[in-house]
Amino acid sequence: MNIIFLGTAGSGKTSLCNAYGLWLKKERHESVSFVNLDPGAVEYLPYQPDFDIRKYFTIPQIMKKEKLGPNGAILRANELFLENADTFINKINDLTSDFILIDTPGQLEPFIFKESSLFLQKLQQKSPSIAIFLIDAELTRYASNLIVGLLLAIAVQIQIGINMIYIVHKADLLSKNLKIVKMIQNPNFFRECIISEQRGALTDLALIVHEVFAKLASSIRIITTSAKKPFSGLEELHDLIHESFCACGDLT
Repeated sequence: MNIIFLGTAGSGKTSLCNAYGLWLKKERHESVSFVNLDPGAVEYLPYQPDFDIRKYFTIPQIMKKEKLGPNGAILRANELFLENADTFINKINDLTSDFILIDTPGQLEPFIFKESSLFLQKLQQKSPSIAIFLIDAELTRYASNLIVGLLLAIAVQIQIGINMIYIVHKADLLSKNLKIVKMIQNPNFFRECIISEQRGALTDLALIVHEVFAKLASSIRIITTSAKKPFSGLEELHDLIHESFCACGDLT
């Protein structure tokens, strides 16, 4: 089973990938393999990758070899990623663990909204896959922030075309803002909060997006997680992952 971690830069993909892997090993005694698909990752990762794209190319190497700036190197990395997609998918499929945890590039936009998203679709064709989209709790101080995060998550799911679980990550920060938790759980309260912010025409736009979310609320369950010890939300995340692969679990 492939578990793909997606989210904007700094949302905590790597930390959650590591935390969930540790939890699976300790609490469920499952076998776990880690995959790093970020060629721009720093030298240190909290987990030991069983497949690491940096063995093929890195952002600094591309910048030096092709005399590109950081943004150009990221785009070029996507091209190289696609050119070698079949090789990478075969390498990942060769991993025999119960759970394959896939850490994706820090820059979400070039990875998802370019042709690289086809990689995830091909991966799913080879073996069962589900994506986890992280909405950064630090960026959800207001209802309008949360609605933007949800809109991005919905857009990403449409783009990649596979089942996805929505989470608000860094839940340890939410203890100071219980209103966010209530908005996640109660669409009507969420709507009231959007209206109360009184942002003029932007409020009207946010309410249109909220209508989409409200219609999907019965099939999209948003949970909160934290990779800060003691970990939180991982058991609920695990249950949702399993539900998505059974006939009774509808997370689309």
